[in-house]
Amino acid sequence: AAFIGSPSMNLAPAVIRAGEVQIGQWTVPLPSGHPLAAGDGADRSVIAGLRPTDLTSASGAPDHWPRVEVQAFAVEELGAERLVWFRIEAPRVDAEAVKEAMDTAGGDQVGLFADDVRAEFAARLTERDIVEPGTHVELAIDPAGLHFFDSNGGQVLGSERPM
Repeated sequence: AAFIGSPSMNLAPAVIRAGEVQIGQWTVPLPSGHPLAAGDGADRSVIAGLRPTDLTSASGAPDHWPRVEVQAFAVEELGAERLVWFRIEAPRVDAEAVKEAMDTAGGDQVGLFADDVRAEFAARLTERDIVEPGTHVELAIDPAGLHFFDSNGGQVLGSERPM
């Protein structure tokens, strides 16, 4: 699911603890009732996924969505939309490693290798959201849009929403 669509799902290593997920410098509360929110109290390392459409301009988002400030390093103009690219303080995850791990047969455990490079995320904004490379922008995260994958085998974890 991470590699379907354009742009693909944003991926980064994350830790779930006490009803929240830590993705790089962000701490995002899991939606109430999310299957991974209860847990057993122990930290759980996962790969977090978030589609660009689940990151939106904070100015038009519901008040209860968590806010994050990012610095754009690139902006792609797509007519009525624009993709804003930014980096987070987490290693990059190779989407091909996720696909290979999910395609592995026979129960082999395949690790998902993260590069030493920071993860690059995209947010899909409207043409009204004026952003230039180098500027800071406040985004809102739709917590219902969070997806989680096992960091060793790539299996989908706690999925209630279609990918």
